[in-house]
Amino acid sequence: GILWCAKQDGPSFSAPVLVQSAPEVAPIPHESKYAGVTWHPRLLRWQVHVRDPDMEALLSLGLFYAERDAAQAYDCAMIVLEGDNAAVNFPTKTYSSTEIARVERSMFDDWAPRPSARFLGVYKTRNSKM
Repeated sequence: GILWCAKQDGPSFSAPVLVQSAPEVAPIPHESKYAGVTWHPRLLRWQVHVRDPDMEALLSLGLFYAERDAAQAYDCAMIVLEGDNAAVNFPTKTYSSTEIARVERSMFDDWAPRPSARFLGVYKTRNSKM
């Protein structure tokens, strides 16, 4: 907003000075407009999860600063899991085979750290028992 105030450090007959307050920063939405993308409130980033068909558990694809990047990672994972008929956020033809292969490697890497929902800093591998 704009405020008008009298100048304090001069004669009393000085003209009012225009003071502009800082612009209001739009809050980051806590809900994504894209499928598979959610907001992580503690880390202040977008996160992506897909359901692992083998373990029938949620598989984390990582954290992203940009909501659109997170949605694209979700799309690549869905293309890996369900093929060209997958329900995705953007057209499947926009993704290169290199992008899809990179996401596929991160999804099925047995040694990739998988965050535990119960304990901070504890990770499980794909074949670990919990």
